Amino acid sequence: MRLLFQRNLSSALGKLHRFNQAVLGKEEGLEKKRKEVEKEYAGKMREVEQEARGIRNKAEQEALEIKDKILEEAQREKIRIVEQAIAEKERNAKELKTKMVRESISLGSNLIEYVFSGGIKQSIHIQLVDELINSLQSTVNSLQSADCKQAEISSVYPLEKQQREEFKKVLAEKIGQSIELKEKIDKEIIGGVIVKLDDVVIDGSLRNKLQKAMEKLEELHRS
Repeated sequence: MRLLFQRNLSSALGKLHRFNQAVLGKEEGLEKKRKEVEKEYAGKMREVEQEARGIRNKAEQEALEIKDKILEEAQREKIRIVEQAIAEKERNAKELKTKMVRESISLGSNLIEYVFSGGIKQSIHIQLVDELINSLQSTVNSLQSADCKQAEISSVYPLEKQQREEFKKVLAEKIGQSIELKEKIDKEIIGGVIVKLDDVVIDGSLRNKLQKAMEKLEELHRS
C-alpha cells in the first residue's frame, strides 16, 4: 500500500510539475504577445501623431496662403479705389474747368454785348481781323494745306472788301496758289475771325482769346 501510494504521489507530482511548466510557458507566450501588441500599438500611435502633425502643418500653410491672398487682393482693391478716386477727381476738375471756361466766355460775350455799343463792338472786331491778317503777313512759315482751293472764314460781321482782298492775297502767298473765300457768319465767336484751310484752323476769334486768357489765369492761380 505504501509503495502504491508513493507511486501515485510521484505520478501526481509529475503531472503537477508538467502542468506548471505548461502554464509558465503559456504565460511567457502571452507576455511576449502583449509586448508585441504594445509595440505595434505604439508604432501605430506614432504614425497617427506624425500624420496629424502633417495635416496640421498643411492646414496652417494653407491658412497662411489664404491670408496672403486676401491681403494681396485687399491691397489691389485699395489701389483700384484710390486710382478710381483720383480719376474721378481729375474728371470732375476737367469738367469744372470746361464749365468755367464756357461760362467765362459766355460772361465775356454778355459783357461785350451789354456794355459796349455796336460801334465799339465792330471796332474790336475789325481790330482782331486786322491783327490776324498782320500776323499771317509777318510769319515766314507757309501753310501746309495741299490742293486747297477754298478757305472758309467764320466772322461775326461780313468781311469788308479790303479785308477780303487782303485775306485772299496773304493766304495765296502762304499756300502757293490762288484761293477762293467762303464766308460764314457765326455770332458765337463774339468777334474776330476763324480761318479754315482743310484741316488747318487759324483761330483769331475773341472767343479763343478769352479762352486762352482764362487758361493763363488758371496757370497763374496754380503757381
